[in-house]
Amino acid sequence: MTEETQTPEAGKKTCEFKAEVRKVLQILTNSLYTNREIFLRELVSNASDALDKLRFRQSKGETPSASDLPLEIRITLDKDKKTLTIADTGIGMTEQDLADNLGIIARSGSENFLAQLAAQSKTTDDKGQARPADASQIIGRFGVGFYSVFMVAKKVDVISRPAFGGDGKAHMWESDGLGSYTLSESSEEEPKRGTKIVVYLKDDAEEFSEKYRVEAIIRKHSAFVPFPVYVDGEHVNTQTALWREPKSQVKPEQYKEFYKSFTYDSKDPLDYLHISVDLPVQFNALLYIPDNRLDYFGQDHEYWGLDLFSRRILIQHHNKELIPDYLAFIKGVVDTEDLPLNISRETLQENRVLRKINQTIVKQTLGHLEKLAKEKPDVYKKFWEDHGRIFKLGYQDFPNRERIAGLMRFNTSKLDDEKALSSFDEYMSRALPGQKTFWYVSAPNREAALLNPHMDLFRKKQIEVLFLYEPVDEFCMEGLGKYKDWDFKPIEGATEKDLKDFADKNRQNINRYFASGWNRDGLALLAAGDLLDFAPGPAPRHLLILLTDASPNDSRRIPPSPENPLGCGYEDAAGVADAAAQVRVLQRKGIRVSAVFMGEDRSAADAARIYGKNMARIRGMDQLARAAGRLIQNEIRELGD
Repeated sequence: MTEETQTPEAGKKTCEFKAEVRKVLQILTNSLYTNREIFLRELVSNASDALDKLRFRQSKGETPSASDLPLEIRITLDKDKKTLTIADTGIGMTEQDLADNLGIIARSGSENFLAQLAAQSKTTDDKGQARPADASQIIGRFGVGFYSVFMVAKKVDVISRPAFGGDGKAHMWESDGLGSYTLSESSEEEPKRGTKIVVYLKDDAEEFSEKYRVEAIIRKHSAFVPFPVYVDGEHVNTQTALWREPKSQVKPEQYKEFYKSFTYDSKDPLDYLHISVDLPVQFNALLYIPDNRLDYFGQDHEYWGLDLFSRRILIQHHNKELIPDYLAFIKGVVDTEDLPLNISRETLQENRVLRKINQTIVKQTLGHLEKLAKEKPDVYKKFWEDHGRIFKLGYQDFPNRERIAGLMRFNTSKLDDEKALSSFDEYMSRALPGQKTFWYVSAPNREAALLNPHMDLFRKKQIEVLFLYEPVDEFCMEGLGKYKDWDFKPIEGATEKDLKDFADKNRQNINRYFASGWNRDGLALLAAGDLLDFAPGPAPRHLLILLTDASPNDSRRIPPSPENPLGCGYEDAAGVADAAAQVRVLQRKGIRVSAVFMGEDRSAADAARIYGKNMARIRGMDQLARAAGRLIQNEIRELGD
């Protein structure tokens, strides 16, 4: 694998890499990559691993050399010398370890590295253009992570002193990345334990000797490593990897503070979910629901996905394989130890680990939303107002379609206003006996939906209608197809057969309020619109009429006529006089006429001229029984009932 020669300088051994290894080094040394900063991520990751190994040995009762040293990573910059030095107090390496770990690139991995790089260069982007090979995307997959340093270094010194075993001496590994390296004993006092790497920067890489630049890289890629990282004496990674902490030990304020620092959002999150899973894959996740709406159908369509970490080291921002698009509103992080560091984006898209994480996140998120809807309906309503538009895309998730449908909310014809929402289950609880269909109508707003001419029939039969205000809603209904064996159908497509089992509910609606004792011989209860259908027979002693009102241009308006003088919505004084005359005729026949009115002020004044004190005004059908009772009570006493 390497060829060893003795150098003139006493104690130094020079080793030549094999041809394929030199080729890898040549690529890394002489090529320019858009993401050269990842070399520092690799070095910090290696340092963190060395500290982890030391801590593990300590947990087994072993005592390292210089046992009083803290477990930490220190980065020192020298702009004049153009050097970057990174030192850890980890497990360290012997001379043989240096040869084995740094002298041979991933053992047999170099050929795989070259093959992957060649394959990558043959791919194309979204526009069909040839995609340039980018080693930064596959460094680390084949053990060449350390050698990413040669993207920015003209020379590298590695000095290491082992924490356990050996003779306690430090040894140095040196290379210019051109195909050979030297090994020698080091006379330097540092490090007392662990490894120190001195990077001599290329002229075009001087930016990495700037403190602000290095700090930014640490915060971007390595902010959550479990050991303190210092840059020129300043502690940089002060934030805790909250998702790795036991949930019982994290306070709500900590969750909120982390969210704000992570997303730069000034508002607290609407809600959050902390997940820790060991099977079928191991991962931790911290997910947030923002308290604001983002335009995922517009300018924000690319800015979604979760940040993917491997052992607290960032692998990829905005990973879209971890959540489906209908959960794009979720912000957060996922950290797993089941992925290699710096796995390529192409491999991520095909990775079974990510698919299993995705399935678990979806299951847990839906369960969390179901609990939120049940226990905190006001918070869930806010969630739906902010994110319901994107969540509706879940109709495409066939395995979870029933659960997703159960979480959907829509305005309906039986709700008080445009902001009120109903679930499908609540709709079903209000449905008429025998109804097995969700009826819906599309409209830009509630007013337009109510004015749809097809609504007349459904209003008359008192069948509730879902109002769909968003373009995605119709796709949603068609995509769902069914919910708990109920069909979804537009009111425009309703046939006589669909509605034949549902009679006109006007008279039935009134009788429902007075079914116990009120609807008896001699007492007729009907709506104004039913007068023409009132069957001839013995004259009733008391005629109670339900009046409703409509605007002049409303197709629902009941125009006055001699045949229907008790209708509502009189347009002129003559119509009012005619109706009043008809009432007097009925009264002369011994029929007591009363009215319950629901409508506008102008029409209420007209109705009062007709019915006088025998009229009660209501604002909604829920007030009908009480108002009618007051009108009829005196008459009941007079009749001796």
